[in-house]
Amino acid sequence: MKYRPELDGLRTVALIPAILFHANIVGFRGGFIGVDIFFVISGYLIVSIILAEMDEDRFTLMGFYERRMRRIAPAMLLVVFLCIPFALLWMPPEQLQGFSRSIISAALSISNLHYWGEAGYFSQISGRDPLLHTWSLAIEVQFYLTFPLLMVLWRRLGRRGLVPGVLILLLVSFGLSEWATHHFMKANYYLLPTRVWEFLTGVLVAIHMRRLPEQSPSAKRHNLGSMLGLLLIIYSVYLMDPSTPFPSRYALFPTMGSVLIILYARPGTLIYGLLASKPMVGVGLISYGMFLFHQPMYAYARLSSATVPTPEWMLILGVFSAVPAYLSWRFVERPFRNRKAMPPRRFVQHFVGASTLLIVLGLTGYLSEGFPARFSDAYNQVMKVAKYEDHRLYKLGACLLEQQQSFSDFQPECFDEEGNQQDGMVLFGDSHLAGLTASLKRAFPASSIKQLTTSACPPVLGYHYSDGYPHCQEIHRKIVEYAISNPKVTHIIMLAWWDGSRAAIPLLRETVEYIHDQRPDLEVIVLGSLPTWASLPELVVPWVGAFEGDLHISTPHYKELMMVDQTLQQALSPTKARVISVLDLLCPDNHCLAAHVSQKGGLKIWSFDYAHLTDWGGTRLVAKLKQALAQP
Repeated sequence: MKYRPELDGLRTVALIPAILFHANIVGFRGGFIGVDIFFVISGYLIVSIILAEMDEDRFTLMGFYERRMRRIAPAMLLVVFLCIPFALLWMPPEQLQGFSRSIISAALSISNLHYWGEAGYFSQISGRDPLLHTWSLAIEVQFYLTFPLLMVLWRRLGRRGLVPGVLILLLVSFGLSEWATHHFMKANYYLLPTRVWEFLTGVLVAIHMRRLPEQSPSAKRHNLGSMLGLLLIIYSVYLMDPSTPFPSRYALFPTMGSVLIILYARPGTLIYGLLASKPMVGVGLISYGMFLFHQPMYAYARLSSATVPTPEWMLILGVFSAVPAYLSWRFVERPFRNRKAMPPRRFVQHFVGASTLLIVLGLTGYLSEGFPARFSDAYNQVMKVAKYEDHRLYKLGACLLEQQQSFSDFQPECFDEEGNQQDGMVLFGDSHLAGLTASLKRAFPASSIKQLTTSACPPVLGYHYSDGYPHCQEIHRKIVEYAISNPKVTHIIMLAWWDGSRAAIPLLRETVEYIHDQRPDLEVIVLGSLPTWASLPELVVPWVGAFEGDLHISTPHYKELMMVDQTLQQALSPTKARVISVLDLLCPDNHCLAAHVSQKGGLKIWSFDYAHLTDWGGTRLVAKLKQALAQP
């Protein structure tokens, strides 16, 4: 197959948005679509190679598998090995135990199955996972293992019906992806059956281009087609975000953009000149290494810091990932792809030996429960307290609805209508409010506390949620109507992660005004931002055994959170809503309540992650709220 330098440039186009997305750079919220571009390129390249070898009657499955493993395995296994010492240094036992499982899954090329059962790709936890990105490599390997078998079958059947067969598989996979985005979002993101259609678009392009005549049909068409392809990719990067249901029909934008570039970016076109330029090709050549190295570098930057690394610092790390990437390309990838320097038998020995060693190391880390003896008793005590079961306290899936649930999924316990309580409170907010339910019930035993909360959805009416949260508007409308129509409801308490939902604040005023127009006697209480840290438990560790009493720790986000609170106050000042600043209640001198340390009573922590409350944290906050509410 003739080398096409513009495809290395296209790899650069896929890589840069992905790195900037993982660095939290503004304007690249859709950078995760870089993986989809890689999938299309892979489908195009491997089928082009297979068809060329079949035409020359020299294609063998084992030869193909060997080349693919030479391409993927050496650098990936190297990165996994390099991640282990830093994991031992910085990961708490529970996380190291999970990391050990990810080592095994990476060695077996089933990382996508592993992460399917873990936290979502876009969660805050995932940003601290050094091997998260190996899920896409696992999908590639699974495609490489299965699709060539279909090519062999096609050859034995007389080479008929390849295009209709691929097209049927593509449509079935695409339809499955579209269906799964509304029912099984995590499976849709991580599994091959809902991703294979992206590879198959590249396959169809490869088949089509082999049938094209040698002459160029239209320079104008090529310019327009390739420019449209790049615009589709740019559109995907800038206008999509983690709440976009993906993959689904939305993945058509980067996928078809890649197809158009592969088809039409020919010599003489503007896009070819851009993609085939030396800088773009140079980055493309080491793009695999940069893809492999940048995620561990980001993860360990977050793990080793008590504060959230700035986007600027993460950007510097992303650029610096080119250094180990080049070294890997020069001294690992190229030598292992050279069959003379690394004969097949020797390669297999190295591959099997390294994979086996990683599996043994992973099993050791998992069975040892993450080597807790690495840390002090104080550290292990803190992490034990921080190991919180949010399903229990937060009633996840029952009274804290998840992404795909609707209002009818609220369980009877959420409405708390048993007994003869004379008044009731509706908790209207996201997961940050859900943690207060148990504490409010203890503080107000005569009241009916109705937990009607929705994960990641700010409590406003008329807010444009992405398709990834299809029921939020309906849920919130029904919550408000329920509160208005129920005469026993006397209060609505509203709280959300306001810092991450600033666009919803202007609509908060309209929501409050609507409630008061319908029920002037209904009291609306809006709670301001909760104190936020990168990971509070890790900040508490040095104080255990060296301090007694309430521990207050400064948060690096204090000024930003106060600005958000001021925005809330300004937005709601014309209304009758009561806005209570949690920061004013719990953060004297810019230092916020973080824990209570006592040799007799043990350790209590405010939140088990960056801001989600523990039961003790909720109790302390509610005690302060009770005092504030008692004041006129």
